[in-house]
Amino acid sequence: MKKMYSKALAVMCAVTMALPSTVYTNVYADGEVTNNQNPEEGGNEEAEVKYENGTHELSLGKFGVAGTHNAEIEVDENKVPVLDDKGNAKIDFSAQYGQVYFSLPEGIDPKRVTKVEFPGLESVAVKVQQTQGDDDNGCLVNYSNSLSFEEGTDFSVIVLMNMAEGAVSKNVGTIVITLTDAPSDTKTVTYKLSDLDIALNGGATIEEGKVTYTNAYQSIFFDFSKVIEDGMVPIQIDVKEDANTFNYKVMTEDQFENDTWGNGLAVSYGNPTIAFDDASAKYLIVMSGDKADDPDAEEKTYGSYSLDSEVEFTLAPSYGVQMDIPDLRSVVATEEGLGEDAYVGCAVTGTETADEKVMQLATKHFNAVTLGNELKLDCMLGYNNASSKDVEFTYVNKNTFKACDEGDENAMKVPVLNYKNAEERLDMFLKWNEENPDKQIKVRGHVLVWHSQAPGWFFKKDYAGLFQDNTGAPELKTSDGVTEDKENGTYAEDATKEEMDRRQEWYIKTMLEHFTAPGSKYENLFYGWDVVNEAVSDNSGTYRNAKENSRWWNIYKDQSFITNAFVYANKYAPKSLKLYYNDYNETVATKVKGIVKLLEDVKATKGARIDGCGMQAHYGIDNPTMGQVEAAVRAYSAVVDEVMLTELDVKASSEYDGTKATRVAEYTKQAYFYKNLYDTLVKLDKEEGINVSGIVVWGTVDKYSWLNDSNNVGGAANGGAQCPLLFDSNYQAKPAYWAFVDADKLEPYIQNVFVVESADGSFDNANTYSFGNDKVTCEFSPIWDAKKLTVKALVKGKLADTDKVTLYYFDGETKKAEVAAKDMKAVEGGYEAVLTLDGAYAVGEAKLDVVVSVGEDKVAFNDVKLTQEESDQYYANANFRPFAEITKGTVKIDGEVDDAWKDAVTVPLTINLGSNVTAEAKLLWDEDNLYVKADVVDPVLNKDSANAYEQDSVEVFIDENNHKSDSYEEDDKQYRINYENTQSFSGDKCVADNVKSFAVVPKDGKGYSIEAAFKWTDIKAAEGSLIGLELQVNDADESGKRIGTLSWYDKSGMGWSAPSVFGTAKLVGEAKKADNKVDEKKTDSKTTVETKSVDGPKVGTKVEDKKFNYVVTKAGTTDGKTVGEVAVVASKNKKAKAVTVSASVTIDGVKYNVTEIKAKAFYANKKLTKVTIGKNVKKIGSKAFAKCTSLKTVIVKSKKLRTIGKSAFAGDKKLRSFKMKSNKKLKSVGKKAFKGVSKKCKFYVPKKLKKAYKKTLKKGGFKGKIK
Repeated sequence: MKKMYSKALAVMCAVTMALPSTVYTNVYADGEVTNNQNPEEGGNEEAEVKYENGTHELSLGKFGVAGTHNAEIEVDENKVPVLDDKGNAKIDFSAQYGQVYFSLPEGIDPKRVTKVEFPGLESVAVKVQQTQGDDDNGCLVNYSNSLSFEEGTDFSVIVLMNMAEGAVSKNVGTIVITLTDAPSDTKTVTYKLSDLDIALNGGATIEEGKVTYTNAYQSIFFDFSKVIEDGMVPIQIDVKEDANTFNYKVMTEDQFENDTWGNGLAVSYGNPTIAFDDASAKYLIVMSGDKADDPDAEEKTYGSYSLDSEVEFTLAPSYGVQMDIPDLRSVVATEEGLGEDAYVGCAVTGTETADEKVMQLATKHFNAVTLGNELKLDCMLGYNNASSKDVEFTYVNKNTFKACDEGDENAMKVPVLNYKNAEERLDMFLKWNEENPDKQIKVRGHVLVWHSQAPGWFFKKDYAGLFQDNTGAPELKTSDGVTEDKENGTYAEDATKEEMDRRQEWYIKTMLEHFTAPGSKYENLFYGWDVVNEAVSDNSGTYRNAKENSRWWNIYKDQSFITNAFVYANKYAPKSLKLYYNDYNETVATKVKGIVKLLEDVKATKGARIDGCGMQAHYGIDNPTMGQVEAAVRAYSAVVDEVMLTELDVKASSEYDGTKATRVAEYTKQAYFYKNLYDTLVKLDKEEGINVSGIVVWGTVDKYSWLNDSNNVGGAANGGAQCPLLFDSNYQAKPAYWAFVDADKLEPYIQNVFVVESADGSFDNANTYSFGNDKVTCEFSPIWDAKKLTVKALVKGKLADTDKVTLYYFDGETKKAEVAAKDMKAVEGGYEAVLTLDGAYAVGEAKLDVVVSVGEDKVAFNDVKLTQEESDQYYANANFRPFAEITKGTVKIDGEVDDAWKDAVTVPLTINLGSNVTAEAKLLWDEDNLYVKADVVDPVLNKDSANAYEQDSVEVFIDENNHKSDSYEEDDKQYRINYENTQSFSGDKCVADNVKSFAVVPKDGKGYSIEAAFKWTDIKAAEGSLIGLELQVNDADESGKRIGTLSWYDKSGMGWSAPSVFGTAKLVGEAKKADNKVDEKKTDSKTTVETKSVDGPKVGTKVEDKKFNYVVTKAGTTDGKTVGEVAVVASKNKKAKAVTVSASVTIDGVKYNVTEIKAKAFYANKKLTKVTIGKNVKKIGSKAFAKCTSLKTVIVKSKKLRTIGKSAFAGDKKLRSFKMKSNKKLKSVGKKAFKGVSKKCKFYVPKKLKKAYKKTLKKGGFKGKIK
């Protein structure tokens, strides 16, 4: 029987992953089929098919059809496509975006697949989906006839989608599948405690298979190493029974044998799940708590459990270090690299040194290490950051620093330094050097003087004071300066400048003599030391002062503590030890100047020595530019003898989310950043007078990088997914490693092409790009207007008539244009081709590539693999950008709309990076000023942030000479004006005297207008002049945080640093003139203009009804034309057992939709058992329902809910049911959102979203079942 598989049938059919076993004939082009005969002839009906790694062209008859959408395909009773005598199946698509869903043949694991291709098809897209028809979760797509992705991708169907307009038929005969080894996945295994060996009984009683604790903190050490299978390592342990009573630890053999138990690798108090990340983990410790089960009992017990209790181990593959790839040091530390004497280093710190594989990487690839924390002041003081009460002190002579009695007249009290943490790690490298004399590893000392990680009490008289932390945060008020925190206490008194000077010299002397003086066992281990760290301000480019948390500056009031430090370091360090200054943001122009000033000040100080400048190099994929790096290296090399990158890592781009879907692209972009950086450094190092003495990478493997944690230290990340180093979390070399070792192994780099708008078809303002080989070169310039894309190509080389230039373009559908050599125009130096593609074009992004074909040879601009006909995967990014013509005219700066503005061209701002605003601008110019009028629609205005760039504001970037340089020149300016007309600036000549502005806020508060005049400072403005220009709106939310930006030209957000990202504008002819120029009386004021009345309360107003308190987030009107929005702030009845958050409420005649439940709205409502959330709620804030200890049921009726905040339901231990009605997944679940929620809790979601929710909820700590 034959069937026509249609959309109706697809709805009824389940996805099938295997072909029926009654298909016997072997028509696989590849793969081995064992015993494939008909069983009636003696064959085996269960034919086994084995596919080797590689490419397999398979008949469509070997795939199942799982369903269709707007398409029909004929199938047999087993849902297999019916093929004609040519081996093709006909697919009739009834509309654009019609789809057919194919299931894989039996014997192919989807996790082995890396590429799917429908050869020969055009105007199609290829997808793989986890769930048929689900384009949101686990769906990958390429708008071509092939799709490539990373192995391990989990999918159930391959989708062929029609991209041609209207109905169309296509004949499909084969699908090409590329296979590789499937990656090993994590898995879980369960054992009983009795299956584990008891390595140590710390006082518990064990009788008849039962453990009983008779005192607090008794421990049983279970050795689980024998039950873990080869090739796998445990990463999580979950004790299943009697779990919440006890405390749990995991530790290594080394920790066990050396009694260095502490917290072990990981510790969990009261929580039976403990996660860790160390292949050497060996012991599970179950420890009693500090409270007896029954305190009144005559014989107290502290809990008991059966050895039959189950323990679940989560296992992951055990990856080994790749010992067969080149050592990084063998490439970088060569004459072709940075020189044979270059240091190629990495940072290690804390427990990383206990990771055997980290040490393997460090000793294989690097010839230098930096201890990340162990040589800093706080570590040397035993991490006693809050106070000195537990610190041991001694006395030394304040002049000679030799030990003396407390009663000596020159006695100075000093803390006894704790070298233990540092020496444990240094001894590892000493041992390595002794055993490997031909592969020595040296150490960089880090750091002697720093404002951070320096306990506050070190700066107080008699080392007094009680402090919040070690970062320079304000001390707590205390009564005696040390031990207590009383409400009416006083601050401890600062040490004097003279006292601190003595302490500084004593500390530098003691450290350097202990580690580097003759007779020290470490005297030959160190190659250099960071004497001073991060002493230049980010904001001003001058010295960091007390307002920026420098306790050193707070006491000294000047930079003498910096210059003194280099004097003392020179005094006590051996001459062979290099002395460095070290800082971050070291490529930003203003800070470069500040660092150069510091280096010069030190060099000018008598007795001081400084050998080099450490550029920390905490970079991002888009920042800095190589021009900025080069400028910084040159600036520092002009003052000191050498420059070194000391803490190199590369933050991920905003597109990277940690998934496989974004990993390949991110790794490739990152690799090319590393490559460009390394090439730049090698080039500079070859120049006379510049010595780039090495590179230190700030870590070894991604999982240990500091960027995985959000923090506010310079160069830090924002908490997003990170992959900043050369080796991944499985210790494997990434493309970033090959960027140094063999860049030819990298995938093609996806370049950015900027296609400039040209209404008249002129190429005068177009960007030009070039490529070629030794036979032929090509330069091309792209432009666009609303109806066409045009590319002018100049080809240089010998061409035959059949040679050609091809333009490939993709914006959802692949298009191409070709010009043969015989049709090209002969011009000086070669041949000119103009290629045009008609269509509809606008500001935005697409993809393109240009290929020159000469005989059988081809050369491409971007896809050097020459797969343009097969896929757009390696096309360049085509960024369609506007071009502005600014008419001439003069206006008053008074907030009024002068006639001249009516003739000005409107410039829309369309590049939205997360903002909730819309805006457009008008531009004018005259001989004195550039005029800008920006109108912004913004529902929430906020200026609470201390950072001006986070306030609601308009920024205008001007590059008068249009140099588009990588860093700011004297003519470059960044002006910022917020909605209350507060101005801020960046640029040498960007000052208040050069700007007049006026701000207008309508009474409804839903936006603002900025009118401003910016003086020309470097050019004589004239018709035809080109200037660099960018316009940007900063958008703050109600909390004062900048949530995004809206821009005219640039997508990178780097305008503050690099004028190279600005757009271009041309000054053109006259517009109407107003009677007068700038109104001096009004320019510095702010005015408010009423545009319409609003009946309801303003945004931010608190309102209430009988049940809840709210805050208005969108104003409404009593006539109902505008429905407002509110957020629930708190419940009025803290004892309510059941609450319903309505979809909408009416308050004082104004209707409001309830769209949010604010942070802590129902926090600790301990009587609450049931919550129903209305259909308009989009967000549940942090801790909104935390510690509602009786809460059992949550019903979410809203189909708009996208965000559950941090700890939103934390501690709700009785929660058993959470029902989601929405068929769309949550976008964000905050950390610990469901921490402490019982494993018995069931989370009900639509069936197709189960997999997506499993991943999302896991991030929030949910451990229950998803139904």
